[in-house]
Amino acid sequence: MSREIAQRSLAVLFSAVVTACGGGGSSTASVPTPPPPPPPPPPSAATEYIVNVQATDAAIDPQFGSHYAYINTSVTSKGRLFLFFGATDSVPQFYTLIETAAANAGLHSIGMAFPNGPDPVNISCSGSADPDCTSKIREETFAGTNTSSLVSVSASDSVQNRLVKVLTYLQAQHPTEGWGQYLGSGNSIRWDLIRVSGLSQGGGLAGYIAKQKAAVDRACFFSSPADWDDVGNQPAGWVLSGTRMTAASKIYGFNHLSDPVVPFAHIQQTWQAFGLDAFGAPVRVDQTSSFNGTHELTTDLGSTLSAHTSTASDSATPLDTSSLPVYRSAWQYACFN
Repeated sequence: MSREIAQRSLAVLFSAVVTACGGGGSSTASVPTPPPPPPPPPPSAATEYIVNVQATDAAIDPQFGSHYAYINTSVTSKGRLFLFFGATDSVPQFYTLIETAAANAGLHSIGMAFPNGPDPVNISCSGSADPDCTSKIREETFAGTNTSSLVSVSASDSVQNRLVKVLTYLQAQHPTEGWGQYLGSGNSIRWDLIRVSGLSQGGGLAGYIAKQKAAVDRACFFSSPADWDDVGNQPAGWVLSGTRMTAASKIYGFNHLSDPVVPFAHIQQTWQAFGLDAFGAPVRVDQTSSFNGTHELTTDLGSTLSAHTSTASDSATPLDTSSLPVYRSAWQYACFN
């Protein structure tokens, strides 16, 4: 009896082994599912070029710092240049978060060192009876013409010359990266391929360029334009001017509702003069990720003390738990799309 039990046990064991090995008639072996392929590596970080202004033109005054240029060759290029102007008495390295974000979105990116100090344009023009006071400062800063007694900007130090020279330099140093595409014949500037932007005084300069000087590809302002006629209690003359070189459809603004430097009531009048109210009411970016086509973005996030610079500067822009700028979707929407 024990022998029969032992034989049956061996038969059961043999059948199990055969089945496990793929035998046993029509039974088939279970083939393990291969693991999914690893995700593609993220795009590499943007390359940073710190450009000494005198390396581009020995006649340029170096007191306003070096240009900061960025490119990410691992993403598809949009063939557009993001040109950022900083606030009063600041330098381009104060804005590396937004400058690199532009590069990672496929734009060539330059934070420009330019004559932006020591006083804000509004302070220089405070109490002036000349409604064109701020536009004369803007024009001299842009072109280096002697239009204002309140600033002294040579042709070499002008924004036009600085931009031509840094693009020429970057093209010579990095000929495969496409920096030269933003220059036309005779050292002219292809403004139609450039997105002008800036914070505070720099945003006012970007606005002046977009409204008075050239039809740019896009303009996006942060805590600006703030040019204000305090005698007339209205936006500056150039803001109210009927001239608008760049279509309102290509212009966006982003401002903090509690900005202690630039009252939002002033910004609303300025944005209206730029035609931005045609695209809907302001949308708070800290309350929704759906901007509904508006060209007027706002926030009320963070401390009022840093509200004015928080929309774009490294030191004040709020970060999320991953140490990424909270406003990056607003930057993308307004400047990079």
